[in-house]
Amino acid sequence: MRGRFLNLWIVLILVAALAAACGGSPAPSTGGGAEPDDRDAVQDGGGTADQVDWEAVALGDLPDEIAAWVDEQRGQLGVFQQVAGERTYILVSWGEKPTGGYEVVVDDVTAVGEETLRLAITLTAPGNDDVVTDAITYPLAVVAVAPAQYYDLEPHFDGARFLENGSFRIEEPALFTVVGDQVRVAGEARVFEGVFEISVEDGHNVLAHATMQVEGAPAWAPFDVTLELTETPTSPNGVVFIYTHSAADGSIRDAIAVPVSFASWE
Repeated sequence: MRGRFLNLWIVLILVAALAAACGGSPAPSTGGGAEPDDRDAVQDGGGTADQVDWEAVALGDLPDEIAAWVDEQRGQLGVFQQVAGERTYILVSWGEKPTGGYEVVVDDVTAVGEETLRLAITLTAPGNDDVVTDAITYPLAVVAVAPAQYYDLEPHFDGARFLENGSFRIEEPALFTVVGDQVRVAGEARVFEGVFEISVEDGHNVLAHATMQVEGAPAWAPFDVTLELTETPTSPNGVVFIYTHSAADGSIRDAIAVPVSFASWE
């Protein structure tokens, strides 16, 4: 039952994120972050091989279909992309935050060959003494690039940690990491009674699973585990899923899904 439930959950994430995000997978923000200035001119991203033209796009200037897509994705933590017309739109979404004061800015987009984009992203989180909006916010940023195609993405974050929520801080794996027969998952957890779950899935099957036990909340407890894949992946892309269960009803809570690529699949 758990496997079928997780598969459905991950399929939904993969359909929304991986199929449209990894190519094989800013800068306005909503809620807490202040919107950076709009850029009227398309900026040349440079790059080591082919060049890509890019610009930050304000939410109010997005095509209707992209605006609807961004609205659907804004609660998810991740980097996603969608092609519309002659441009590819890349969304960097920091997920749901408990207050204002969070900001996402894409500082630069550079091409590495014809199929890979390197994104330099700055994340800003509120300090302890900052006065912020006491409301849930969804900090995010959108850039548009040309030519239009699905790219392999290499996001590089500066400032605050990206893969983090109230229960987990994830150090490994990074977004879009290529993994082999083993997957290392490391970070910190702050969960009830110190119990949480990690699984690796390919959109169809659970390839690895571990139940973790660390020191319970309120302390942050480090963890570092290497999971062996028990099956050959059936797709090139998958997700490492870190989550806990509600003590009240057993539902999945505080999940972080980290998209990865498999070195071999069939």
